[in-house]
Amino acid sequence: MKILFNRRGATLVEFALILPLLIILIFGIIEFGLIMYDQQVITNAAREGARYGIVMTDPLNDGDNRTPDLIMGVATNYASTHLINLGSAGGNFTATAGAPTPGGYCDTLSSGTPLTVSVTYDYAFLVVRNFLPSLSPVIQLASTAVMNCE
Repeated sequence: MKILFNRRGATLVEFALILPLLIILIFGIIEFGLIMYDQQVITNAAREGARYGIVMTDPLNDGDNRTPDLIMGVATNYASTHLINLGSAGGNFTATAGAPTPGGYCDTLSSGTPLTVSVTYDYAFLVVRNFLPSLSPVIQLASTAVMNCE
């Protein structure tokens, strides 16, 4: 009977030693999943902005020009509705659209000209930085989409 209690105590000590590593591993997997999801969201945001910018506008309607500000607005709107930041301190999001023409938008004269939309997002770690203080608290995720004007 006495031997049985000694084994239980050893198991409890071993579990207590392994538990912190197990918790770090589990939260690291969750955090990595969030980072990968947010990376995919900013990739899609860049694509959405580029796609919006390259679609030919109505040449008879001067107010139908896809300016860089409108293109960045599409990317920003997409990212702000899909990103997961869980109220973290990070979340600085920027979108930039390179002007394919001097007017800044695709028109009938700029068919085939590439339009570049870049998106960056500062991801702030939620839990892992508490376990690994040497880890930078924020990493920058970036994506660029290049599409030719139609």
